[in-house]
Order: sequence, then C-alpha cells, then structure tokens
Amino acid sequence: MALLVAVFSTVRFREFSL
Repeated sequence: MALLVAVFSTVRFREFSL
C-alpha cells in the first residue's frame, strides 16, 4: 500500500508546513 504511505506522508508534511 504505497499509495496510503504517500498520502499519509503528504498530509504529515502539509501539517508540518502549517
């Protein structure tokens, strides 16, 4: 489930950017 990991990573990065 690479897609799930990619989405999770994106969300985490976005939250960190905030």
